[in-house]
Amino acid sequence: MSNYSDRGIERIESVYRDYVNFTEKILPQARITGTYAPYFGDLCKKLEGKIQSSILILKNQSKEIKEVDSLVRILEIAKVELAEYYHIMLDVARGTSRIPKNLHFFADEMFVTMTFDKNIPYLIKSELSADTPSSYELFKDTARQHLITFSDAREYLNDMRLHLICLNPSMIDNPLDWVLIGHEVAHILEKESLRIVESKYPQIRPLNYSTPYEHPISTTPVLDKKEPKWCLEGACDIIASIGFGPIYGLRLIENFLVPSEQIFDSHPPWKYRLNIIASELERLDWTDDSIRIRDYIKDIKLPSSFDERFEPHAWEDVRKEIRSVMQQRQMEYVCTPARKETIRILTKRLNENKPCVTIKGKPVDPRDILNAACYVEENLSKGFEFREFLIDMIRLSQTDKIYKKIKLQISSSGGHPINLRPFLESNR
Repeated sequence: MSNYSDRGIERIESVYRDYVNFTEKILPQARITGTYAPYFGDLCKKLEGKIQSSILILKNQSKEIKEVDSLVRILEIAKVELAEYYHIMLDVARGTSRIPKNLHFFADEMFVTMTFDKNIPYLIKSELSADTPSSYELFKDTARQHLITFSDAREYLNDMRLHLICLNPSMIDNPLDWVLIGHEVAHILEKESLRIVESKYPQIRPLNYSTPYEHPISTTPVLDKKEPKWCLEGACDIIASIGFGPIYGLRLIENFLVPSEQIFDSHPPWKYRLNIIASELERLDWTDDSIRIRDYIKDIKLPSSFDERFEPHAWEDVRKEIRSVMQQRQMEYVCTPARKETIRILTKRLNENKPCVTIKGKPVDPRDILNAACYVEENLSKGFEFREFLIDMIRLSQTDKIYKKIKLQISSSGGHPINLRPFLESNR
């Protein structure tokens, strides 16, 4: 029995040594960007000791197991669990390396504005299998489920979390697609802060959620099992549309729209979602773009059995609350005469590869640059050189914005020294 026990523990310890090598040699070399890059490294490192003490507990417990088959099975499962956890962390370290700083900027802006600086740790990850953008919680949910046998490590992860926003590499390389993270940020905001949809449909609340929260009693009738999820997806589309304007819907069309679609419980069809987006753009006075989107989707075929007028029972209340929150936080990207003129000027400059950082001495909102890029000549907008130029313009616009924040704070402090860390971290 001792031989089987020793051999099993040795296999587990071998995986553990690989993990230690990862935290000590591989992870420090990874070029992970974003405000929460150190957070990921710190958690991985702290878990070394937790895993080690878990192995010691497992070693002592294995001495009490009398049946050989049970012992071998338990130790083999523990080895596989640890190996899976280790490879997930390795994959995250690789996937979150070399993400453009400015891609994090869009998410940072939304998180800070919508939560009043509440810390919501997240990283953006490159993932080949991410046909559509997605997000998930890494430590509290995913990693913890792979360390069931490792009691100390699993206990430590009870209150730890880090959200990952996953995009495929082509979207990361194309700044026009950066706005697509708005939908995933909205999912995280709904889980961590807003809980607007959750208050109407408590059944969508994730299991083992990170913070204690009492559900209100839902009086919303659910007659269709797809209704809660569809309401959630529609809510996230509204947040992204209000936050980024027409470009969000237009990039969904460019990347995902197909001539005919099926109906699934988890996500509404693109035609259904784009109709919601078009309605929201119309409310924000982006009338021409709303018409443009509706023209794209009018001939898209859905199953004849599906009623395209379907609407979740709580939809009007959800939409009203989202609009109110976005308005209060000054996140509404409204089409005004001044903004239309700005976008006209920027479109001309982008077509001519001219600087777009300021107009008449005033800084340009990066969202204006991206929405203007939707009107650039098609043969130009699809080129690699144009994308690189666009990235430079976004970077310079962001830098200019942060520089003006610093100047304003210095001015308001009467010229006294100020703490630059918040500004530098937001531009990391």
